[in-house]
Amino acid sequence: MGLIITFEGKGSDIIEKRLMDWELIDDDGTASDTLVINLDAEGMTNIPESGRNFKVKLDGHYRGQFQIADAEEDYDPAVLTLTLTSGKFTVKDATRLREPKSRTFSNITLAGLVESVMLPHGYEVKVEAQLADIMLSHVSQEQEDDDEFISRIVERHDAISKPIDGLYIVATAGNTKALTGEPLAPIFIDHEEIVSARLTHPSKRVYEGVKANWTTAETGEGGEVEVGEAPFYLLRLGYKSEAEARERANAKLYSFKRKGQALNLDIQGRGDAFAESPLSIRKPKNKRFGAEWSSDTVTHRGDRETFKTTIKATRPKGK
Repeated sequence: MGLIITFEGKGSDIIEKRLMDWELIDDDGTASDTLVINLDAEGMTNIPESGRNFKVKLDGHYRGQFQIADAEEDYDPAVLTLTLTSGKFTVKDATRLREPKSRTFSNITLAGLVESVMLPHGYEVKVEAQLADIMLSHVSQEQEDDDEFISRIVERHDAISKPIDGLYIVATAGNTKALTGEPLAPIFIDHEEIVSARLTHPSKRVYEGVKANWTTAETGEGGEVEVGEAPFYLLRLGYKSEAEARERANAKLYSFKRKGQALNLDIQGRGDAFAESPLSIRKPKNKRFGAEWSSDTVTHRGDRETFKTTIKATRPKGK
């Protein structure tokens, strides 16, 4: 058999020749997709430098472009561990992406903010339509790198930001890959493919509303906002304005309404399984495992010729 995972790029022949095992994590969250590979380093004279790019395929399915971000080496046995991410990474960081900064932005849309911060780093920016025109009266970057700053701001709107294959995406959970222009094919799992499966039912303690407190430093004026209805969840942090408190409360309430049952699924290796893809189990023995799920995190682990796939999926409430 040939390699189950393949690389295209400068030095890919060395990686493929020395590959021992690997793990690929495809996440719908804010983190970049990550690939960790272990290489036989016995007699290796040169270590691939950080920032080198590779196009990666798993069992014939294109998984995206990854850059070497980190390298660690064990003495005996001699093993080189490379961590690759889908985000831009260079040791010199010429565009200062990872440099903490402090600055402010006023009267700007969310799309405008993301473009102002991320276009200088060479990303093509895409913001989901329902988020793009959100108006931000005043936001401050406070000794954060640019990615940390954008992640914090979009989280207020129950959205996530992440780099994907040269793009910088801002979208609600479950929609980031849809903005890349590549359609997400549904994943259909047959009973025979399942190694193990566990379904977690949501807590019966359900919040229908959220409260948040705010205090304006300049005047000392403050208060409490409520969104939704009882029973309420109280956000522990205090906020700087009534508008920010209401914004955070609405985002939290939306997240409560979105979360439902959770599924942990171990199956035989499926290179076509991607995070955010719809997932269905064909003719399940237990009907509660049926209907459609949303794949949140997909982890592939393997060696040179074989691999397994773990999928963490959720089903929104009411489905």
